Amino acid sequence: MLEDLRKQIVAAYPRLTEGEQRVAQYVVDHLPAVAMMSAEEVGQEVGLSDSTVIRFAVALGYPGYAALQREIRQRFRQAFPLATLQQQVAYPEATDPLTTSAHREIQGILATVQTIAPGDFQQAVRLLSQARRVFTLGMRSSYPLAAFAALQLCQVRPGVSTIAPTMGDHWDQLADLSHDDALLTISFSRYSRFTYQLLCYAEKRRCQRVVITDSLVAPVARHATVVLAVQAVEGATAHVPALVLLNTLIVSVARVDPQRSMATMNRIDQILTEERAFQNTEGLIQRVGRPSEDHEGGDHQRTH
Repeated sequence: MLEDLRKQIVAAYPRLTEGEQRVAQYVVDHLPAVAMMSAEEVGQEVGLSDSTVIRFAVALGYPGYAALQREIRQRFRQAFPLATLQQQVAYPEATDPLTTSAHREIQGILATVQTIAPGDFQQAVRLLSQARRVFTLGMRSSYPLAAFAALQLCQVRPGVSTIAPTMGDHWDQLADLSHDDALLTISFSRYSRFTYQLLCYAEKRRCQRVVITDSLVAPVARHATVVLAVQAVEGATAHVPALVLLNTLIVSVARVDPQRSMATMNRIDQILTEERAFQNTEGLIQRVGRPSEDHEGGDHQRTH
């Protein structure tokens, strides 16, 4: 599987030279493209010589870059038996920006599905389901995803909260963090130092750490209990695949304990109903769609 190859590269990462590590990160994040690129082209992408790319392949145990590329192509054929490599890296022809963008996001979602190992996904579900408390963490553009994850998770299990970047009470929230808790961290390039700092603290407290990021060799990935790496194709961000992944995680957590999930949802729904949390639009629709008799009568009188 492609995921096995990625894990092989990640395992070798600490013993690679600095230049080889740059090649490793590019290969891990761009496997479909690397399957069709020469060593020289990969080197140009990372600003290094093709000899560094070849040494990287040798460091992984291959005779050279060509052997590594053959391995990548073979694994793609196994993962995508009905598609060509060209279809994995090329976008369908489109004349309008919306269609082009949609195709890119779809490619990122499909690549993410192929990247994440089922065992890693199930481990993440188990940790988020069994934890005493779940905290979600994400800074800058990752914060809306973290807030969404907390909002949805609290519908299916108790004890969920978001670490807000502007409140300044994060150390207070995490003061009694323990191995019974879980931290769901979302971090994409450029990686937030604040997120990294809190994740390292959670690791020291032996808290379970589910990390959603865009590379298996990202700084946050090295401090995770389990890493779920989403894929973004050129011209798109990782946020759409991450949102799809979060939705699937939350549904899977709900299915672990259906009785608890239903009880939590019913309790929240009852509170929202009693407190009239949502605006009732029935009357508004009736007024807009069908004028009242008084209104009609008033208009009739004014026309005379």
